[in-house]
Amino acid sequence: MKEICLDSLISPVTKQKPLQITENEIIFSESEKYVIIDEIPIIIDDNTGLFSVSSITKREETTQQFSRNDIKNVKTYFRRKIIPSLTNDKYFSERYNDLTSLNPEKVLVLGSGEKVNFYKTLFPNSIVVTSDVHRLFKPDIIFDAHSIPYADNTFSLIIAGQVLEHTMKPWIVANEMQRVIKKDGYMHIETPVNFPYHAHPYDFYRFTFTGLRSLFGKCSVYKSFVTEGNASAAAVLNSEFLINLFSNKYLRAGALFAARFLFGWMKYFDADNKDNIKNHRRLASPKGIGITFKYDGIQRTDKDLLQEYYAIKK
Repeated sequence: MKEICLDSLISPVTKQKPLQITENEIIFSESEKYVIIDEIPIIIDDNTGLFSVSSITKREETTQQFSRNDIKNVKTYFRRKIIPSLTNDKYFSERYNDLTSLNPEKVLVLGSGEKVNFYKTLFPNSIVVTSDVHRLFKPDIIFDAHSIPYADNTFSLIIAGQVLEHTMKPWIVANEMQRVIKKDGYMHIETPVNFPYHAHPYDFYRFTFTGLRSLFGKCSVYKSFVTEGNASAAAVLNSEFLINLFSNKYLRAGALFAARFLFGWMKYFDADNKDNIKNHRRLASPKGIGITFKYDGIQRTDKDLLQEYYAIKK
């Protein structure tokens, strides 16, 4: 089996270590066993959460659609490679390359999606465990982030890019992340501020800077940033407005095509977003924000978190 930190696995129900791991099962007790399919453990408790083992084994689509992320699909290739994009996340590579300088020993990726190989390549000298709630893109392990099946203090870095908005109780997910991160470890979170409803029905929240910050009260802010600016957000919303004027799928497809050319140029009017997280007035409409947290285990009060925000704003 792939290196998935087997020695740190715990039951999502009892929090006990497994009694036995075979080629096809992870056994915690006679009544608690989890299947392994194609070397991917599916550690999902059918009695809780939103996902079922049976749907995952059948490779059913839940939070993502395979065709919408498969470049081999003609429609997807045309949408992603031929017609103009609406947004401009020009510091994406820089942000993630900066994470490599942290030299993490063990990395956990929540919601790795179609970027499994990207994360593996990004951290060639680290143990990288990619995870998701479906099998579409072959992650290392499948589990619900509301109950991460790893022992306390396991990982040096946790990455959750565009994930928290798809969790029903992100405060629980944040607590789980703070439980499994090591002291002085890092958590890199990216979330939308203003983005259309998507991945239905698994789309629950949008986050301001202070809202995201409040979820990680046992951490300091290592870095913060805006991923895509106001112009990109306006382009996306204008595009959605145009597309949603129609219900016929062919007219909607035509509107999508037209919208890319009508509004795709707007992204070039985005200001340099590298540091403008410090200005709270610019957080009203950007498409996304992010924070890299450093875990210190010190619990901050709500008042502490707001005072920190005013200090950053200055």
